[in-house]
Amino acid sequence: LRPASFERSPRAADSHQELAMKEAKFHQPESVSAPIDLHESKAWDPLYQGAEEFHVLFELCPIATYVIDADGVIVRFNDLAAKLWGRAPVLGDTNEKFCGSHQMYLLDGTPLRHDECPVAQVVSGATSIVIDAQVMIERPDGSRVTLIVNIRPLRDARGAIVGAINCFYEVSCPISIADFRKRTAESPERR
Repeated sequence: LRPASFERSPRAADSHQELAMKEAKFHQPESVSAPIDLHESKAWDPLYQGAEEFHVLFELCPIATYVIDADGVIVRFNDLAAKLWGRAPVLGDTNEKFCGSHQMYLLDGTPLRHDECPVAQVVSGATSIVIDAQVMIERPDGSRVTLIVNIRPLRDARGAIVGAINCFYEVSCPISIADFRKRTAESPERR
């Protein structure tokens, strides 16, 4: 996997945390609990195919959410994910991996292959967790939106990564960390 740069959203940044995640080393706060253990939750059979409560939560959750298996194949997504992607990918399609978007980009506009995106890095084990990273996606109609993504691995009883879950939402006014720092330095309260 090629190192990529994903930036944290300014709302999540503070003086005690990194402002940028570079070289595919995403920030992992110490307060984050261990990755989800699928065996203990019994909400996946083998990947969340049981548990009515999970299905209801997944569909009613007010945030776009999707799940991939260990190979990156999309096995589940909710309506909000399809809406943000501008399409509904075919579940289990091995030709579409890691994300349902048409195309992905870094915030600077550099194209980002799906197999190099944050969820691919989590499911491969290259990154343990992603919190509030920003990526831009392009929909089939050519429109682009900036997303905040939060990704955790899904593990079996032995601790092996068997998939990942990505919860994401649109940012109406994307801002890079450099822009955030510049605006903060120029604000009247800082003078």
